[in-house]
Amino acid sequence: MYSVTKTVVISAAHFLPGHSGKCKNMHGHNFKITVTLINKGILYETGMKKGMVEDFGTIKKTIMFLDHTLLNDHIQNPTAENIARYIANRFGNCERVEVEETPGNVACYTP
Repeated sequence: MYSVTKTVVISAAHFLPGHSGKCKNMHGHNFKITVTLINKGILYETGMKKGMVEDFGTIKKTIMFLDHTLLNDHIQNPTAENIARYIANRFGNCERVEVEETPGNVACYTP
């Protein structure tokens, strides 16, 4: 089995509705997002992606539309955990997504 891992950083704002702490207010982070995709036994056989699990540029593009946005416009309750799940669901062959909200604070989702 093959896998590829891509890490990107996005800058985005969010707030956590119903949260009792300071995160209920709008604020921003430089989210470090790491996505691992697997091939499930099949690599692309033709075209520009021949021999790949997925093109790294495609992975980046799939995530970067969130850059400089208000995450609440995309995700109802954008906790790091829910952001990870949201991103994982954009890929059909996702093995794991990690979202580092601040250094040392990482949420992981494995579909």
